Amino acid sequence: MQDERYKNLDPRMVELVENEIMERQLDITWDDIAGLEFAKKTINEVIIWPMLRPDIFKGIRAPPRGIMFFGPPGTGKTLLGKAIAAQSKSTFMSISASTLTSKWVGEGEKMVRTMFAIAAIHQPTVVFIDEIDSLLSARNDNDQ
Repeated sequence: MQDERYKNLDPRMVELVENEIMERQLDITWDDIAGLEFAKKTINEVIIWPMLRPDIFKGIRAPPRGIMFFGPPGTGKTLLGKAIAAQSKSTFMSISASTLTSKWVGEGEKMVRTMFAIAAIHQPTVVFIDEIDSLLSARNDNDQ
């Protein structure tokens, strides 16, 4: 029986998101990440602590709702995203920008809507979009 919370979502897209994109119960700790000490300390102070103890951060500037990692491949961006999800006891969703751009009209948009709807159902959720720069690049006159 389909989960009632998914009643307005395309079942094909729900299955794809839950089987291919969503990860639950990650067991990654900061010790699993070599180096990146400044990044780990900053993430802990700016993201993890406010998520785990919002009562302590009342009245203080609101914590960020998003963060962007950048750097060459293999430098730990995805692992940091997974660690954020694990340390904040969140659901982790990882998708590449190429998955979001479907050759079929409307499929990419449907995937994005479904993914964020499921993220809202399973919150708190960390949504990690790899290669987002390919989505945000400038178009030329030949692009549609």
